[in-house]
Amino acid sequence: MPDGEIEVNLTELERLFAEITVVERRKKAREDGKKDKEYGEVDRVAQEKDSMAAEMAFAKQYNLWPDFYIGKKPCPADFTVCEWKIDVKQTWRPDGRLLVELDRNAPGRRCHFYVLATGTDKTFILRGWAYWFEIMRPECKKNLGYRDTYVLDQDELHSMSEFLQRRIKDESLERKAVENQRVGGTKDAVRKPSGPYEEADL
Repeated sequence: MPDGEIEVNLTELERLFAEITVVERRKKAREDGKKDKEYGEVDRVAQEKDSMAAEMAFAKQYNLWPDFYIGKKPCPADFTVCEWKIDVKQTWRPDGRLLVELDRNAPGRRCHFYVLATGTDKTFILRGWAYWFEIMRPECKKNLGYRDTYVLDQDELHSMSEFLQRRIKDESLERKAVENQRVGGTKDAVRKPSGPYEEADL
């Protein structure tokens, strides 16, 4: 396995918890009159079960409590660590890309970090991660067949060995990144600040 990637294996019981969570969430959504979003020819139930299992794999790796919330989530993040919001994105494809919905690029909807996990069933590989301002750029917007979305290839992601190890070193660089995001600045102007942003920026 390439350096910086992490394989995580779930137990049968952990996978079962993921599936039960999805069943209960879908039941609540139907009761609330919500419908599935269209993502092409995708088995939504299977996809949601694998997505939840990937979140549990991430939680297992970093000793975090999985999000078993049923109903409308009060926060868009899958995890919150020291006020840093983390969203785990899963795909079945080993060479899959990190995708983030366009409607996540709004105050109150963004997370600090987006993590890509690939795999299915009980085995997942954490491939890498990106800051929100790195993926939520106009040049990252692509249409993969069903609607526009933000996209980053795996070779554009940070190594998982660096994840949760960065600290605030240069506040001015962070503020510059936030300002460039607001006015549509360039990639070079917003490269790799070393820490999270204030809640108001997200």
